[in-house]
Amino acid sequence: MCRIAGIIDFTQPENCHRITAMRDSMLHGGPDDAGIFHAPAVPLSFGVRRLSLLDLSLQGHQPMQTADGRYHIAFNGELYNFADIRRELQQAGHLFHSGTDTEVALKAYVQWGLDCFQRFNGMFALAVYDQTANTLTLARDHAGMKPLYYYVNAQQRQCYFGSEVRSFHQVRPGWPEDEHWRIRFLAYGHMPEPHTTLKDVYSLPKGHYMHIQLDSFQQLTQAWYQPYNGPALLHGAAANDALHQSVEAAVKDHMIADAPIGVFLSGGIDSSIITTMAARHHTQPIVTLSLDFEDAKYSEKEYQQIIARQCGTTHHAFTIGEAQFQEQLPDILMALDQPSNDGINAYFICKYARQIGLKAVLSGIGGDELFGGYPSFKRQRWVKPLQTLGPLLGLGNWSAKDWIKRFSYLRHTSDAAQYLFHRGYFNSSQISMLTGSSLQQVNDVLQLQAPATMLRHNNPAQVSSMEQHFYLQNQLLRDTDVMSMWHSVEVRIPFLDKRVLQVCEQTDNRTRFNTGQPKQWLIQTFANDLPEAIWNRKKMGFAFPFGKWMQPLSVRGAVHPELPHFEKQFENGHMQWSRYWAYLLSTGMPIQIGKPKRRMLFASLRTFSAMGGIEKFNRAYALALQHNALQHNWQVAHTSLYDAQPDARYFPAQAFMGFRQHKWKFVWFFLRQHRHFDTHILGHINLSICFALTSRFSKAQRIMLTHGIEVWKAPSRLQKLALYSCNAIWTVSNFSRRQLQHINGPKLPVVQLFHNTLDPFLKKPQHNSNLVPCRPRFRRVTCSPLPAWPIPKPTKATIK
Repeated sequence: MCRIAGIIDFTQPENCHRITAMRDSMLHGGPDDAGIFHAPAVPLSFGVRRLSLLDLSLQGHQPMQTADGRYHIAFNGELYNFADIRRELQQAGHLFHSGTDTEVALKAYVQWGLDCFQRFNGMFALAVYDQTANTLTLARDHAGMKPLYYYVNAQQRQCYFGSEVRSFHQVRPGWPEDEHWRIRFLAYGHMPEPHTTLKDVYSLPKGHYMHIQLDSFQQLTQAWYQPYNGPALLHGAAANDALHQSVEAAVKDHMIADAPIGVFLSGGIDSSIITTMAARHHTQPIVTLSLDFEDAKYSEKEYQQIIARQCGTTHHAFTIGEAQFQEQLPDILMALDQPSNDGINAYFICKYARQIGLKAVLSGIGGDELFGGYPSFKRQRWVKPLQTLGPLLGLGNWSAKDWIKRFSYLRHTSDAAQYLFHRGYFNSSQISMLTGSSLQQVNDVLQLQAPATMLRHNNPAQVSSMEQHFYLQNQLLRDTDVMSMWHSVEVRIPFLDKRVLQVCEQTDNRTRFNTGQPKQWLIQTFANDLPEAIWNRKKMGFAFPFGKWMQPLSVRGAVHPELPHFEKQFENGHMQWSRYWAYLLSTGMPIQIGKPKRRMLFASLRTFSAMGGIEKFNRAYALALQHNALQHNWQVAHTSLYDAQPDARYFPAQAFMGFRQHKWKFVWFFLRQHRHFDTHILGHINLSICFALTSRFSKAQRIMLTHGIEVWKAPSRLQKLALYSCNAIWTVSNFSRRQLQHINGPKLPVVQLFHNTLDPFLKKPQHNSNLVPCRPRFRRVTCSPLPAWPIPKPTKATIK
């Protein structure tokens, strides 16, 4: 098990020297050894960090090459049938110098070329460079258990690849984000393949290879593995026998290692089967480990102990509480690599596996997807009848229930829409609001209008394919890989062995799925191997008491105007923890334990859609608020009556809400949300209705920004009510301050001078002599650097 990286760059060959930094950004995934290969004739470099499990000697050093120096491989994973392939290769005349599966993969490529992958049964991601043919081949296992990310620019003749997305920042610091990643994440709670959070960085599809001819940079991406899709071959008792044999054989092969290995034991059906089969084929007591909780209603300790006693395992149980979660939170966030709504449970179990000295662990992941363990298998039968309601499904947007809001996805028929009906976090309308994107743009990014390919009928096998394609692939497998490798532990998954998958695919639906009882086929097959107490009970799942543990969490900095409302809903039990966690991760702001010291709402007439003096002031002010919020532990939200989108240089789109001139929607929003903020800043006196309507019952600090001619005349009754409800009035000039005090009398709240500002992104003029008389008037409210042209050093005005 390793972490691999590669750089091929004909445009900037010097980038190949960044391979060391790229490789070592994934040090946690391979602490045992490290290697680099630089090709002599082309700008190509491989880097590998090794976690050794087979042949722990230096004979397994990577990148590995053939004796003649033609072929070079960077290999991440395990081939469980490597011994069989090795014998076949030896018969063909190949010699071996190590006991590793890496050398088997390399010699298999030499012998069979691109056809070798069909012979592999395991989890892997690899790269092979053929020096003579000048080709690069990337490949990934049949189930996508091992990740492989890549960037290809054929015009520039560039290709970068790595096991983690974080490694790409070492090639190009400040790599731009994919502009739509938040849309996808808020819908799914994970990054759906092939997309990542980085622009033009994609995941190689499972069961595929990419072959690049480096002379021309022509690419061929092709599937090497196809699931069985023919008529059913197995039924009844024959299917039961085939399933039992395939699972038992898979577990036996997955236990092969030259380093300490164990089993995750949750107490559920899947992990209990894996434990039982592993104990049967191990001469010494196997090591099992499990998690327990201080809150008894989440504990499965009773069932874990039943299996541990029956199998005679050396069992380790670890108790987790809120204090451990809060202590490890910064490390959990660092481990994520890409945002994910899951993975915290995998973080802890892998952390403790490493703590007791294990290097590899078997897991029961995949059982629910293959054997019908999720509610979606029953719920899918309602999809077609609900879709006949058409536009009426949009009424779900008005419901306070999250699961009813998801009905709106069924206005579309795509596989993605049906999956999001079952598991979506936010619906299209909510995502549009939270990201500032149009509803059509959200639907296009999520591909909701694409034709269905997997879910054309109410077929449980198709639901299984959906759960494997979306949830298993993008959530469980990715989270398991990234969290296990963060702790230098390999997680092996017997249920995704090729032999088990093929038995499932060849079994008729009546045998495989029983809508009366989840996982009936699995239970029936292994009933004689498990105590009844294990399978004859309600499924609990591998869950944590997150709802309680996440109560103190918040973010600081620029946040969407809806976030304080989300926090209140979550605290009152009206929002699931998973939706709250998903939104926190989507902000890109620092997640912290403890609430912000201040929540500020800046409401402007216009900030970004014009270039007048007021708008320039608002832009610099919005930027200053954002920087001060990060520094002083505030939350700052910005909303505008006339704007549609912000300029991201000044304020992030995910923290902005523009109303596109819909005046009453703007006023209604302020009336509905103002109570969630303790500081209100009104950017123009023409928005006085917001302060006037809330003057009687608002407890927030209220500040009004004034500028020039709009306050040089007598205010209307509404404006006067708003002015007198303020705690402070800020104005940009002494003349405006005098006019305000003169016109409105001595009872007016304190009027403070708040100087106009230089735009922090002001371009350097070609001739700046005419600016000399203006210099003393400027003050700075933003912490952003000003251009390096000769003006007096600005002062920092912290907003208090």
